[in-house]
Amino acid sequence: MDQKSALRSLYKEKRKALSNQAFLEKNQLLLQKILNEPFVENCQNFHVFLPIKAQKEVDTSLLIEKLWEKGKTVVVPKTDFSTHQMHSSLLFNFDELEVNEKGIPEPKNILPFAEDKIDLVFVPLLAADIWGNRVGYGGGFYDRFLAKLNPNCQKVGLSLFEPISEKIATEETDISLDAIIYP
Repeated sequence: MDQKSALRSLYKEKRKALSNQAFLEKNQLLLQKILNEPFVENCQNFHVFLPIKAQKEVDTSLLIEKLWEKGKTVVVPKTDFSTHQMHSSLLFNFDELEVNEKGIPEPKNILPFAEDKIDLVFVPLLAADIWGNRVGYGGGFYDRFLAKLNPNCQKVGLSLFEPISEKIATEETDISLDAIIYP
């Protein structure tokens, strides 16, 4: 088993092992850390992933609400599995969402947003290292998406666990993160 596959399995198990209370506490701590970051005030257009609840992904719903309260623009991914691409759709409320066949909440109708106008992308991950390399689910959707963005767009990974000190092997198509926020 290669390193990424091993980390993918390990961190899926670590998430699964979290009690509901520990999961809620980690999400609350993570939200507090995010809201204290200068980029929350300095950026206007945020691309925020919506969590796959069955995978115990970071719950971004409170983050989205806080961004709306601050007058920020929130866009979310809409995945096209036939082309292996993600697109950005404006989100104004949670009633606009439905869960797709993969368990991912997505907008029912896409309201396109110019991806070169995105200031910051919150990226989901299973594991990351201290250099900003990440392990996701292995489909490459985020790497293809991040490659299309404005070079000044900040890429911030959200994790329930601390980054590891062992360097994660990368491929030519991997896009590293600018920062990782964890509880």
